[in-house]
Amino acid sequence: MSDPVSQDEVLEAAAGWWQRLRGPEPYDTAAFGAWLHADPRHGEALERIKADWDSFDDYQTSPELLALRTAVLNRVYRTGRRRWGAPNRRAFIAACAAGAAAVAGVPLALMWRGRDQRTVTTAVGEQRAFTLSDSSRITLDANSQLKISFDRDLRLIDLVRGRAHFEVAKDPSRPFKVHVLDSVVTAIGTAFTVELRERKVQVTLFEGRITLADGGLGEARQQVVEEIRPLEQVTLRGPAGPPVVEQVDARRALAWRDGKLFFENAPLSEAVARMNDYSDTRITVEGPASNLRISGMFIAGQTGPFVEALEAYYPVRAHHTAEGVTIRSRS
Repeated sequence: MSDPVSQDEVLEAAAGWWQRLRGPEPYDTAAFGAWLHADPRHGEALERIKADWDSFDDYQTSPELLALRTAVLNRVYRTGRRRWGAPNRRAFIAACAAGAAAVAGVPLALMWRGRDQRTVTTAVGEQRAFTLSDSSRITLDANSQLKISFDRDLRLIDLVRGRAHFEVAKDPSRPFKVHVLDSVVTAIGTAFTVELRERKVQVTLFEGRITLADGGLGEARQQVVEEIRPLEQVTLRGPAGPPVVEQVDARRALAWRDGKLFFENAPLSEAVARMNDYSDTRITVEGPASNLRISGMFIAGQTGPFVEALEAYYPVRAHHTAEGVTIRSRS
């Protein structure tokens, strides 16, 4: 009687099948089906490999995964050559993901069944870029939160707060929708940014096509703007006001991903709110100074130079306290 197969061996086999399923070469579907149904652990292992692969970009430089590489490489060459043939880079990456799951105890996900249910949050001063299970790419700005809800029929993102940039992978069978406040953005192979700040929603299109409709999910909706062209930005200020469409400069509109904030005739209150997303030194603005319009480029997280520039070029004065900085009009 043969020895029972260990969990490590199951994960290694799952990594092998995962590289075949993703690879360009045809594979034996009958053999895959037989392996998948031979042991309940096989399906669980494949789900784990899939989940770790989808989140690999987020953790590929973590100390834990770097420490695993040598051990996993040795295991790949010891067992992988016998089972799958000479391992290549894809096999190594898949096995690294399997090793990370086995050692770090990454929770199982239902990615293999087309589902992805999770919440992603960034702290003040933190940005995060990651790849979804459909190969779409998201860059989440500081102090932001979104909820991902993917299933077989729909790819849905709920932007709770902050700002996110989406690079959407084409999938005609599953629409990609972003729900923000009372609006729904539907993308078709598109790159765009959505921002929610208080009751104001901004949608900026960089390439491709999107539709923008009002009404919550499951409600009757109507188009807000008939056609949004690349390098156009739509601003919605709740149901009371009409949408405002403006041209944007792509370099400036995406500069936040590189830590640069451009303001052009923006209310000081809005500029301060954006700066506060990147620093623990809180700025507040009081009185008429809130409506002061400012323009310029500032470095995210550098509160000191921002406040100094305000005092130098605008009729305001800064009051520093242990809690932060308060901006008021000069008396």
